[in-house]
Amino acid sequence: MAAIHSAHRESPYQANRILNLMGAFLHWAESRGYRPRGSNPCRDVAKFPERERERFLSVEEVAKLGAALTRAEREGLPPAPNMKRKPPRPEKAKHRPKSADKPVPANPFAVAAIRFLLLTGWREREALDLKWEDVNLTSGAATLQDTKTGKSHRVLGAPACVLLGELPRLKDSRYVFPGAKDGAPPREIRRVWTATRHAAALRDVRLLDLRHTHASFGVGTGHSLYAIGKLLGHRRAETTSRYAHLADDVRKVAADAVSGALAAALAGAKPPARRPQLREGT
Repeated sequence: MAAIHSAHRESPYQANRILNLMGAFLHWAESRGYRPRGSNPCRDVAKFPERERERFLSVEEVAKLGAALTRAEREGLPPAPNMKRKPPRPEKAKHRPKSADKPVPANPFAVAAIRFLLLTGWREREALDLKWEDVNLTSGAATLQDTKTGKSHRVLGAPACVLLGELPRLKDSRYVFPGAKDGAPPREIRRVWTATRHAAALRDVRLLDLRHTHASFGVGTGHSLYAIGKLLGHRRAETTSRYAHLADDVRKVAADAVSGALAAALAGAKPPARRPQLREGT
């Protein structure tokens, strides 16, 4: 196990994920009696250090992403360089039509799924496995039966409800974002995502970063970490605490506004008209 782990040292994150997978499998083998108890070799292999990535899209980057998604669904996008199909054999290349590499409109459900991930902050599989019977557009809520943290009740924002309300419902599929195989959810949306990300010049952005962006916008608009955690489906407050540093920006804006008003008052300036206070959630 140490040799396998070390062989992937150039990709430390992947190496650690391999170690986790093998460790879980060998632990399962121990629990079923296929290996002696306490014999899991993965326990003694030191993982490579990891630096947790925090990538949040700015307002301008979200606009670029939206424009790329619109282009993907209307006219199509060329594949990202790392996702291009291999060219045919030389003897067959001359028979390949010129239109073969022409972009075609992307799968509308895949495009909608990407928008939904940003609007809700859900995990990829939570969105792709979502069933219509678990959605209530009238109340703006959804119940996820099986997530990373178990059963989860989520509130849906109005734009997310509008997006779902405009999606066609296929008779042979229970899923909100149906896959290519009848009656099954999509396995992934990687090809559409990488093409969109490439077109928007956001090459370092992962699908998971849409979740981080949702949280950062929530904190940036003054909502509490508790409220953000509920939107994201976090069971423990410690999980949401990773976004605590973003609240510093909100406090800085508040500090500037309050101290600015007081400084103006000290100078004898007339205070600005008060804006009406909004209740939490409005």
